[in-house]
Amino acid sequence: MLSQCLACSEPTDRKADRYAKGQALAASGRHAEAILEFRNALKEDSKFGEAHVALGRSYQQADDTVNAYRSYQRAADLLPNDIEVQLEAARFLLNARQFTDARTRAERA
Repeated sequence: MLSQCLACSEPTDRKADRYAKGQALAASGRHAEAILEFRNALKEDSKFGEAHVALGRSYQQADDTVNAYRSYQRAADLLPNDIEVQLEAARFLLNARQFTDARTRAERA
């Protein structure tokens, strides 16, 4: 029986596989490895909002607030109806002292 390789599968399958692997790694506290998997998922689909959220969380756990900030802002742009993502993006904007932008995000929520 031949096993299917990631390089041979469809882009949506690879995206989902990478995302699921990243979720499992993050759940086990292996955030550096999870970051790589989420970034690989985003290479397959840069508009994969949930992967941006998961990437932001892993960056937070890895104490990389600059990249967490970027990931949450991108996620908030891609997921305008997700209240939690909008609020998390607003928190980062508040910490960056970007009050007007934070207010806009909070109002969206």
